[in-house]
Formats: sequence, C-alpha cells, structure tokens
Amino acid sequence: LEKAIPENTVLSHDLLEGSYVRTGLATDLELIDSYPSKFNSYASRLHRWVRGDWQLLPWIFGTVCNRQGKRIKNPLNALSRWKIIDNIRRSLVMPCLMLVIILGFSILPGSALFWLGASLFTLAFPLIAAGIDYVIKGSFMVGKIKHHIPVISGIKATFFQIVLMFLFLPYQAYLMINAIIVTLLRVLVTRKGMLEWVTAADVERGSKNSLESYYRKMKSSIILAVIVVILAFALKPGEAGISLFLLAVWSLSPLVAFHISKATEETVVTLHFNDIKELRRIARKTWRYFEEFVNFKNHFIVPDNYQEDPSRGIVYRTSPTNIGLGLLSTLAARDFGYIGTLEMVDIICNSVSTVEKMEKWNGHLLNWYDTRTLRPLKPRYVSTVDSGNFVCYLITLIHGLNEYLESPLVDIRLVNGIQDTLDLASLENLDVKEELNLLHKAAGAEEGDLRLWSNALNRFYEKIKAFSVRRSIWKAKVEKMTKMLKRELDEFMSWIDVFNEVPDISAISPEKGQVVQMLGKIGDDLNKRMPLRDMPEVYKNAINSINEALDLLKSSSGDFGTVQSWLFSLKERLEHSLLHTENFIERVNRLIKRVKQLSDATEFSPLYSSKKQLFSIGYNIEENRLTNSFYDLLASEARQTSYIAIARGEVPPKHWFKLGRSLTTIDRYKGLVSWSGTMFEYLMPYLIMKNYKNTLLDETYSFVIRSQKKYGKQRRIPWGAS
Repeated sequence: LEKAIPENTVLSHDLLEGSYVRTGLATDLELIDSYPSKFNSYASRLHRWVRGDWQLLPWIFGTVCNRQGKRIKNPLNALSRWKIIDNIRRSLVMPCLMLVIILGFSILPGSALFWLGASLFTLAFPLIAAGIDYVIKGSFMVGKIKHHIPVISGIKATFFQIVLMFLFLPYQAYLMINAIIVTLLRVLVTRKGMLEWVTAADVERGSKNSLESYYRKMKSSIILAVIVVILAFALKPGEAGISLFLLAVWSLSPLVAFHISKATEETVVTLHFNDIKELRRIARKTWRYFEEFVNFKNHFIVPDNYQEDPSRGIVYRTSPTNIGLGLLSTLAARDFGYIGTLEMVDIICNSVSTVEKMEKWNGHLLNWYDTRTLRPLKPRYVSTVDSGNFVCYLITLIHGLNEYLESPLVDIRLVNGIQDTLDLASLENLDVKEELNLLHKAAGAEEGDLRLWSNALNRFYEKIKAFSVRRSIWKAKVEKMTKMLKRELDEFMSWIDVFNEVPDISAISPEKGQVVQMLGKIGDDLNKRMPLRDMPEVYKNAINSINEALDLLKSSSGDFGTVQSWLFSLKERLEHSLLHTENFIERVNRLIKRVKQLSDATEFSPLYSSKKQLFSIGYNIEENRLTNSFYDLLASEARQTSYIAIARGEVPPKHWFKLGRSLTTIDRYKGLVSWSGTMFEYLMPYLIMKNYKNTLLDETYSFVIRSQKKYGKQRRIPWGAS
C-alpha cells in the first residue's frame, strides 16, 4: 500500500485497503462501534459514509492513479469492484424512490397510488420477508418472550424501522444527493476537503438537540413534500388529496426525529418517608450485629452467625467473605452515620491487624478460621470465590477510606444516625427536639457551624445521660455514639472550647483594627466544615495568624493581657488539634497501604486452569492440589473474582467469555441461570459492581427477583431465599 493510493483522496479506507491486501478473517480481534443515539449524528455519519463510498468511484474503472500520479492497471479484482459499486448503488436507493414518487404525482402514467405503493413495497420488503419467515418457522405459535428492559425486536422492530424510513425518505434522499454532488465536485473539480471527517461522538456533543434545530436541519423534507403537492395540483388534480397527506406526514418528520433522539430518562422511584425510616431501622439493627460481635474475643473479625432459635448463640468461625463484609459494613456504618470517622478507622485498623497475622496461602486467606484462636479449620482449603470477594471488598475499602480523607468529620449523616438509634430506643417523655434541630442546623448548613455542633452535641449528651430509664440497650448505644463524636471533637477540634470564652476585643484601638480583622477571620475559617485532609493546612494558617496578632499586640501600648492570654490558649489548642489531625491522616494513609498490600499479595493465577480457561472452585492444602470443579457461570458470585483477576492482568480476558450464559424461561421471561438460583449468587456482585442498564445481567436481576417472588408466593414463604 505504500505507493498504491494517492495522498488525501480516500476517506473510506477500510474497504479499499482490504481489497488491496486481501485481508482474511482475524478471529483474535473484536471491534465495537457504538451506534449514534441521535438522528442528527446518525445523518451526519451517513453523509460521511456516502462521501467516502463515492470517493472510491475511480477504483471501479480499468485504470487508477498511484501515489506518484501515474495511471496503472486497476489491481482490484471483480468482487472488490462489485463491493464498491454496491455501496454506491445503496446510496442511490432513497433518491430513486423519492424521484419515483415525485414523477408518479406528475408525469408517469397511471395512478399516483401505484407509484407510491411501488416505493413503499421496496421499503417494506424486509418486513414482508420477515413475515414470511415468521409464518414458515411457525413463530406465531410460540409464546412471545417478555422483557423487563425496554427493547423492541422481531417483526415489530422491522415494522417501526420501515415507518421511520418512509417518514425520513425525503430528507435522506436530499442527504444522499447532497453527499454525492459534494463528493463529485471534490473528486473531479476542486480536489479539496476530501478528508473532511468528524466522529459521531463529536457531532453528538456539538449538535443542538432541540425541535427548532431539527426543523432547520430537515427543512428539505417539507420542501420536497411541497414540490409533490404543487406537481399533483398542476398535473394530477385527482391525486392532490394524497399529496396533501404526504405533506402532513413528511412535515412531521423533524418532530419524530427530535422525539426519537431524546435521551431516555430513567424513572426514579421515590420511597415514602415511612419506607425509608423502616429501611434505616433495619440497617441500624443490622449494624448492631457487627457492633457487638466484632470485639476483642473474636479478634475484631466478624463471626459467621448468631443462632437465636434454637438458642445456640454465636458461631465462632469466619470466612474471607465474612471478614471483607465486616470491613465494608464498618465503612457503611460511617456512611449511615452510626459511627464517626475516628471510630471507623479504629475498628478497621484492629480488623486489618488480625488479618495480617492469619495463616495464608499465596496471599489467600483460608476458607474457615476459629475467631477465638485464629487457627484454620480442617481441612485447610482456599476458596476462589471467597478470596475474590475479599480482594474486591479490600479495593472498595481503599476507595472508601480515601473518600473520607476528602470529607469533613462532621456531616448531616451523623445526625441521621443518631436519630435512627434514638428511634429504636423508644424513649418516651424525652424531649431532645431542640437539640436535634440544632445538630441538623449545624451539620446541614452549606459551610457548617462547628461551634454550634459542639454546643448542641454537649446539650444532647447531657439530656440523654440524665434521662432515667430502665436498662435500655439502645439508650446506651445513643450515649456511646454521642461520646465517640465528642471524642472526635476533643482530639481534632479541641480549640472549639476556647471560643466559648472569647474576650472583649472592643478595647483594641482603631489603629489596631487589623488585629480585630485577623481574629474574625481565624474564627470564621476554623468554624467552617472542611475536608479532613485540609484541616492541618487551615490550622497552620490560623497559628501563623495568631502569631502575627500577638506580635502586633506586643508592639502596641495598652493592656491586652486578657486577649493575649486567650490567643495563647487558642494557639495551644490548635497545636494539639494539628498534631492529632496530622497523626490521624498519616494513620489512615498507612492503613490504606496495609489494605493494598493484603490485596496485592493475593495471587489468583494459581487458582486458574489455563487448559479449561476457568477458575477452580479452590485449592485443597491438605491434598496439595486444585479441586477438579470449576466456576463456569456468569450469573454467580464468582463473577467478581473473574473481573478483578482480568483487571489485574493475572488471567487473560478471554476467560470472561468462557463463563456460561445459559438462559432459562419462567412465565415467558428469560434470565441467566445460576447454580442454585439463590439471591446470594445473583446479587452478591451487585453490592460493589456497577450495573449497566438494558444488558443481559440487568435483565437477569429483574428476572430473578420476579421468579423469587413467584416461588415465595407458591410456597407461602418470604421471597428472597439465600
């Protein structure tokens, strides 16, 4: 190809290059091209494609020019030339059909309806062929498959395509003629602009998607329709009524194009206040399990379960999935506001310290451990799916910890967490409405009000502590939550108490007004909520400002002993807060590194069978071999193991396509099968993996929930069995 094609002459290079080098089937390449989501970008792409096809016109003849401009024998074979001619033929279909309709309403013999019908028959031929195929196969006898996702398929899709093609016929005819004329002028006359090319994505970003823009862009539809009406009235008055109908239909085509180009808006389900309250109540009670059992006795890792009936109490064993979920539950508890950032880091640090000293195999935790002794339970086994879950949870945890470094210590979620716990306590006659409102006001304001938060928290704590009630688990938890939040203030914002005793600064002389401004700015800067990572910088700036203010006061006449003493106290508290904040940030960063080391040390390649291109169920350490069973279904919790192993480059991407996608049908709905059909298998990856709308997995989620509901209803049991 080096000297075969003249420079700056070929836009559609793929067909021509393929014809030259005789490209064969490349089975190891997968090319994915997204389809334009708007009609205007689709039309622009079609215009570019047709220009590219017509620029290949010289290659259908016997001789062509090479890069040096010499005429040589055309090296393309007959089949390649036929491909070019067929592309050119296809671009002439719409203009020819439009021409037949125009001539049918003017000079062609017979009824205009006949010529209109002939054009419609050409457009509708795919629908007719699909209908014949439908009848021959007997598909009408088979129950139609239903979908949860909004998809149109089969004969219905073909019918709508034909309708749209007829609606857009005049515009597409104009578009093709425009592209052909522009190309012929460039190829034969100007030799300029032959590589004009804009991607569909750029067109979509730059195009207006308004009704007015579509009418402006597609005005040719209306002009051609008006021409048909004029010719009909002049030459075939008896057919004028039909031409007016066509004018009405084609005048609506820009409106239809605008409508089908609108972005699909997802229906957002708004939960009722009582439903949200009930879900938060369940969440708070769920956190209590982790809150009480992730303790010193269990080495700060969560045990597998607690059996109430029959009463067997806590089961002192755990798995990598349990440990990972325990870590993420701690993160989620902070998200819900049931613990503060400091307590969250304390719990996670203790759990990670335990994991670091547990027995492992190639970085993998074993399948089961005794939570009291941390010894692996026999037989020692490495579960692939458990390890995948654990590593994915660690990666999620890292992102969560980083997020809290960029978030303030005080936010509205803490107030909501207190409210949830207070609701469960059911403390009648306890009036803390005013304190809760103050907490909402302090945490909910755009910039926050930390001094108000501290004062309201102290008042709330005193009221809860003084409230006399018989032994109440939830009251004790409210007290504990409040005490931990007060501890955060003492460690990271101990300067707040100093502001409760601000001295009178009115005696400072006007010429020292700079000091007054500095003190005001210090107070305003400190009182705002700020990301944890920014707190040291703010504290350092405040300390520098205090030093400047003290220097100014020293150099002035007058007795400012009280103000100076207050500034020294504020500086001392700020230095205390700065030290604790910097140490805490460093502690979180070290924790993130420790979690990452645990994740990176877990190697998945030893659990992978290159021969089957699948993951084994696990590795039996006692027998020193992989189990001869494999995870081979996409719809299972093992999917996230495959995903993370591919993302880390430990297994090849083709493994993903080895995961089975067998479908089953229930009540004419289709979905992927899992091993046992439990919600656990289907929905575990959904906890941390993104779901993409209108995909096979998205359809499967809706399918399995519907099927579980049916199963529960048939057996009169709660649905959602795991």
